[in-house]
Amino acid sequence: MHAVINIPILYVTHSLDELLRLADRVVLMENGIVKAYDSVEKIWNSPIFAPWKGESEQSSVLALPVHLHNPPYKMTALSLGEQALWIHQVPSNVGERVRVCIYSSDVSITLQKPEKTSIRNILRGQVTQIEIQDARVDLAVLVEGHKIWASISKWAQNE
Repeated sequence: MHAVINIPILYVTHSLDELLRLADRVVLMENGIVKAYDSVEKIWNSPIFAPWKGESEQSSVLALPVHLHNPPYKMTALSLGEQALWIHQVPSNVGERVRVCIYSSDVSITLQKPEKTSIRNILRGQVTQIEIQDARVDLAVLVEGHKIWASISKWAQNE
């Protein structure tokens, strides 16, 4: 709505879903003190926001431009550097940025490129960080300059 009428709107929320859906920029406050002010993507992906996301799962928020649409399959490709990230079709124009939230439990790690799979998003990346939790291992994977989190079991890590 703010883009249509071209005025900023201040919206107060405690809902992370609303934050992702409605906000462009975030003023993060705690006990009346401003802790951070930046884009949703930068705030969400920064360590300062971790207490609000909870400890059960890591996630990454990216704002990527639409590369192309595949109408027969109702899919849209977003440009992730030289790679494509496929999502369900969105009503956005080519070049327009779309925000996506990728949950670490939705990311799989392989040591070889998978073949003959139904998985559409097979991205090349480099593990840059390993965080061992109580029941899982969180891996930060750098993909075309973007950090994407993956959560694997300790069993998978040992293999």
